[in-house]
Amino acid sequence: MALTETVIANEALMRIGISRQITSVGAGTLVLSTDTTTEKSVCEFWFPRCRDRLLQEFPWTFARKYATLVLSDDGTDEV
Repeated sequence: MALTETVIANEALMRIGISRQITSVGAGTLVLSTDTTTEKSVCEFWFPRCRDRLLQEFPWTFARKYATLVLSDDGTDEV
């Protein structure tokens, strides 16, 4: 099973005892099977923040980029 935003959000909701399930993810927003709910609002607020923080906190190998730096003298004294 692929870990999509929908799967992760559903697992999080189940762990805190919420039986409603997120049915799909579209355009960066999570959609519950019912209209606007507190659960939907909380998922939409916290999911991107938690995801981004997790990606920043660990030195993931897929996120590394290496570049060779070259000293360039373009004639200005700016640093």
